[in-house]
Amino acid sequence: MRKEIGGGGKGYMQAREGGGEEALVEELQWVGVESMQEKIEEAGVKADALAGTAKCSILEFKDWGKNKLKEYGVSPDSVMQQVLQLAYMKKHGKTVSSYCVAQHMAFKAGRNERMRGNTVASKDFVKSVIEGEDAKTQFEKLKKACSRHHELSQQCNMGQGFDRHLYALCELSKRKMSKAEIMKKVMANEEVVKLMRSEVGRGILGRIGADLGLLQKNLAEEFNEEIGGDEELEKSIVAVGEHAMKLVKGKKAPALFSDAAFVELMTDTLCSSMMETDFLEVMMASPAFGDFVEKGEGEEERGEEGGEKRGKYFIAYSTMSDKVTFFINGFEPESMESMKEKIEEALRDIERLLEKGGKKKEKGGIDFKAVMKQAMADVDVVAMMTNPKCAGIAGKIMADPKCLLSPMDSFSEELKDPEVAAMMMKVAPKLKALMQG
Repeated sequence: MRKEIGGGGKGYMQAREGGGEEALVEELQWVGVESMQEKIEEAGVKADALAGTAKCSILEFKDWGKNKLKEYGVSPDSVMQQVLQLAYMKKHGKTVSSYCVAQHMAFKAGRNERMRGNTVASKDFVKSVIEGEDAKTQFEKLKKACSRHHELSQQCNMGQGFDRHLYALCELSKRKMSKAEIMKKVMANEEVVKLMRSEVGRGILGRIGADLGLLQKNLAEEFNEEIGGDEELEKSIVAVGEHAMKLVKGKKAPALFSDAAFVELMTDTLCSSMMETDFLEVMMASPAFGDFVEKGEGEEERGEEGGEKRGKYFIAYSTMSDKVTFFINGFEPESMESMKEKIEEALRDIERLLEKGGKKKEKGGIDFKAVMKQAMADVDVVAMMTNPKCAGIAGKIMADPKCLLSPMDSFSEELKDPEVAAMMMKVAPKLKALMQG
C-alpha cells in the first residue's frame, strides 16, 4: 500500500506500513483518443467476463514420483508430457497442438522457446495405450516418445528451436508499412529522380505523399492539368504510382503461413510448464489464450467438428522424488475436475505398464544426464554445443550421450573440420574428467 505525499503531479511516495525510504515520483497523465478509450473499455469488459469463467484444479499424486521413473531409465519430465497427451486423448478423443516451455539457460539473457510435445512418437504411444497393446510394447513406445521429447527439448534449450522464429516471421508478414516507410521506398525509385527535376513533378509527389488515397485513382487523369501533355512526365508519374501502390498493398504472405498444418500448429491447445517446486499452486501459472476472448483469423474454419469449441488448458506440473503435482487451469465450459481425473488415469496407466512391461536399468555406470548438466556450466562446452558447425555433435550427444565414451570415433566426420576439432580438443578432457567422477 502506498500514498502520495505532497499532492500535485510530483511528490514523495512511502510505504504506509513498515516505514521504508521515500522516493520522488511523478504522476503520469495518459492522453488518448476517444476511439482508443472505447477499445480499452471493450477489452476490459471481455477480460472481466473471461475471468469470471476461470477454473482450476490441483492433483497431488503421492503414490510415486521421479525416483520410480528414473529406475526404468525414462526422463520424468518427458513422461509427464506423455501423461498429458494421453489424458487429453482420454477426455477429448484426439491429439492436438501442444507446447511446453524450453529454457535458454545456456545463453546470457536467454529466455525460452516453445517446444512441441505432440510428436509422432507420442501419438504412437498414446494409441498403443488406448488400443490396449501389451505392456511391453507400451513401455517400448513410451521410451521412444520420451527419447524424442528429450531430444527436441535439448535442441530448443540450445537455441535450435524454430517455433518462436516462425511465429515472428508470420507476424511480420502481416505487417503493413507506414506512410513514411512507403514514401521512403518510393523516393528511392529511379522514376522519382526524373520527377524531382521539375517543379511540377515535385508538386505531384508532394500531393501523393500527403494523400496516399490518390494511388487508388488514375494518376494520369488526376494530374492531367499539371502534366499538360508531357508524355515523359506522365510515364514517370504512372510508374511511380504503380510502384507505390504495390508497397501500399504489401507483399503476399508466404503460403506456409496459411497452410492448414501451420495454422493448426500455432493454435495452442494443450500448454504446459514444468516447475520444480513444492508449492506449485502459488506460482500464478495461468492460461493466456487469445482464442478464449475472441476468435482469431480462420478460427471458425479450423474449429472442432460440428462447431464444438476445442478444449484448452494450461497445466503446470512438478515432479518431486516421491510425488507428482499438477495445477490444471482453463475456462468454462471445460471441466478442470474431469481433466484432473483423466490425468490420474494416465498416471495409473504409466504405473501399470512400468510394472508389467518395463525393465529397470542396471544400477551403477555413468549418469550421462548429470555429466552434461555439469558440463554445461563450462564456457568451452557451451561454446561448442551452440556453435552451428558443431550441430552434428550436439545432435549425437542429445540422442545418445554414451557417444561421449569414445568422442574421436563417434564424431569422426565432424572432426574433419579444423575449427570443430580444436574445440573438441578443449572439451574432451573435461568431459572425460566428469565421467570419471
